[in-house]
Amino acid sequence: MCNHARVTGRCECGAIEWTAPMTDASAACDCHICAETSPEWASCETNDFDIVKVSAPVVGHQAGPFSPRHYHCGSCNSPVWTWTADTKRRREGLAGMSDYENPILNWNVRLATDEEGAPVRRASTETIAA
Repeated sequence: MCNHARVTGRCECGAIEWTAPMTDASAACDCHICAETSPEWASCETNDFDIVKVSAPVVGHQAGPFSPRHYHCGSCNSPVWTWTADTKRRREGLAGMSDYENPILNWNVRLATDEEGAPVRRASTETIAA
């Protein structure tokens, strides 16, 4: 669930910055990429995510055709966001469309601050299997 408050996220070196809506919950991922960097992901609609600054390469990686696409800062290697397949299409039988035609965007809560500049804290965190 999203409210109207927004957060600002920055990679550790400050080269990549974004804003996104504040959310009530986040999830940890157990894929091999996240196991190395320990991000905590919150989701939002792609249209609600705004890239403010990019002054270093944004590097992407995807382990397989159905795994999340992870993006990190090419300078400091901070995990900044992911694109996750919309698995609702499979559950509802919407065949013939790629799951990535309507992706879910996830941003790294551990790199975000609220409107007062305080670190974002989540009420709940669940672990999702990759």
